Amino acid sequence: MQALPPSKNGRSRLYNNRLRTLNKNRLCLLLLASSAILITVSCHPDTPPAKPKTLSATEEHGERIYKSSCAMCHRSDSTAPMNGPGLKEVFKKPYLPSGAPANDERVHAVIVQGRRTMPPFGQIYDDVQIHDLIAYMRTL
Repeated sequence: MQALPPSKNGRSRLYNNRLRTLNKNRLCLLLLASSAILITVSCHPDTPPAKPKTLSATEEHGERIYKSSCAMCHRSDSTAPMNGPGLKEVFKKPYLPSGAPANDERVHAVIVQGRRTMPPFGQIYDDVQIHDLIAYMRTL
């Protein structure tokens, strides 16, 4: 068998053809692997929604008060403001949106006395109801 003459770069045509075939095979393998990954990721089911929190009787009572008096101005599922600041995770932060400490006493005082455009609810709700409302707010 006679050897093929070298090409311009010093390699034989047979070597160049094998190299092209190898590169095409690598490219096909890369495309196939990428497609498999995309299919796997896109077909992966969404994570199941979080189970709703089970509220105690106190927290359920506070939730009813929240929905009747607070929800029209304060979001429970977001920190984005409406007519008042959003209250999601309000007690998980060291400070309230006003800058006051995030504790039961300060929140109790704001509910009773009001603040800026928030009306006072001290004449509407008693301490037990306000306590229940704060217990619910802790679950947000």
